Amino acid sequence: MSARRLRSSWMTSHFSTEWNAALQTLYGAVVDEERYIDFLDRVQHLIGAKFMVMGMFDPHDPARHVHRFSAPRSIGMTGAMEFLGLAAQSHSDGSDNMLAAGPQRILLDVDVYTDRDELQQRPTMKLLHEKYDAQHIGTVNAQPNNAWVDYFMFAHNRADFDNPERVREMVAFLVPHIGVASEIRRAFKLLETRYQAIFSALNFLRYGVALVLDNYEVMLTNEAFDQIVDAGDGLRLSNEKRLAGVTDEGEAALNAGLKEAIAAAGGSNATFRKTVPIERRGEEVPYIVDLAPFCDDVAGELNMKFHGALVFIVDPGQPSLLAHEGISAAFSLTGAEERVCRQLLDGQSNAEIAEANSVALPTVKSQVASIFGKSNVTSRADLVRLASKITPPIVEPDEKD
Repeated sequence: MSARRLRSSWMTSHFSTEWNAALQTLYGAVVDEERYIDFLDRVQHLIGAKFMVMGMFDPHDPARHVHRFSAPRSIGMTGAMEFLGLAAQSHSDGSDNMLAAGPQRILLDVDVYTDRDELQQRPTMKLLHEKYDAQHIGTVNAQPNNAWVDYFMFAHNRADFDNPERVREMVAFLVPHIGVASEIRRAFKLLETRYQAIFSALNFLRYGVALVLDNYEVMLTNEAFDQIVDAGDGLRLSNEKRLAGVTDEGEAALNAGLKEAIAAAGGSNATFRKTVPIERRGEEVPYIVDLAPFCDDVAGELNMKFHGALVFIVDPGQPSLLAHEGISAAFSLTGAEERVCRQLLDGQSNAEIAEANSVALPTVKSQVASIFGKSNVTSRADLVRLASKITPPIVEPDEKD
């Protein structure tokens, strides 16, 4: 049977929703690297492998040899490290030949090692046989170029290896996807590096902020955003790390707004803005979600165009945490007046302020009148409105402790 006919026959009889789910999980690892484990779990079952490990390294920089590796849960990181450590010691000839065979070329041990008895005596093969019931191993560099090595290693027992070409065909189907997903992951690592410092600064905002990719997955968030979605009151993150509403109406409104914002980013419409109210469970005041397009050219290693959306979430029901420092600085309040101003904004009555400060009530009334006069307001409500205009939406250091 020709290779083309074999591939067609295998695809017809074996490709299923399980393979589709495996690929979706692989591409999901672009944003969440932990999904590589889920991907390998699925693939191990689909190709009948007893052992499996996937990793990436830079062959041009030995000091940065291993950048990342993952293994299915049945192997675990400890099992993968044990195997890779032995491989570095006992397979310097065969492993190097297998990984250096050329991009995306699948090599099985029968292609490389002519002395099967000698191969089975190597520590790696003894480990595979004794611990995982595997006697045959294969590997491939999934990258179509020589800049990086994204290796995929797998091992089978003799029964599963009776038809090595079938194994080769199944792995060949996966290889291009592994290479593409890894390239995309590197691109988003650049984005994460570039913007993580900004989002660290945004952790001091009281508003939730997130960067959403053009496939609707949430890439970067600040702490206020995480707290809002963790509460599950109106907004949530799906298993695919997509922002969603807890009600059908909220989700529909949110998806429509994100679609418009992302389309505006693709059309370079930087002036687009969309505000979407999201109803909450048991709350009269909905979240206010503001959407804006986000577009950036990433210069350097991958030179890709990135489109997405910036999402801002405001909780109007949040108690007003108004700072008094702005009013104090703007209107030159005395130390005593600054303390009373803070207490007024906290909602304390004149009597409560007098007791807290151990002063007479007429003294407090005089201080309040002075504060109103300096700030040109006539009531506590006016003072609160003025403070809301002056106070930046920044979390104070003691609020984060």
